[in-house]
Amino acid sequence: MTQDSEPTISIGHTADGRESLDRAPLKAYLTWHQDDGKVARQERYTRSELEAEIERRNENGESSQVFEEALNKLAAFSGKRT
Repeated sequence: MTQDSEPTISIGHTADGRESLDRAPLKAYLTWHQDDGKVARQERYTRSELEAEIERRNENGESSQVFEEALNKLAAFSGKRT
């Protein structure tokens, strides 16, 4: 995996055993792949975690573009959820 590889962003929700799947918060899943296609790393974020990560990165002068894209996708998906 190279440092500047872009992750795949997907939206979903998983229950952690304490909550039903219907009540589980939506999360953005960022998945980085190795050159051979294998998953190198996967991270999941709630809306508030993405907002905090964007703020932290902006304060440190780091790029937050991928996290902003994930937040936008999460917000769009949340609006469609019934």
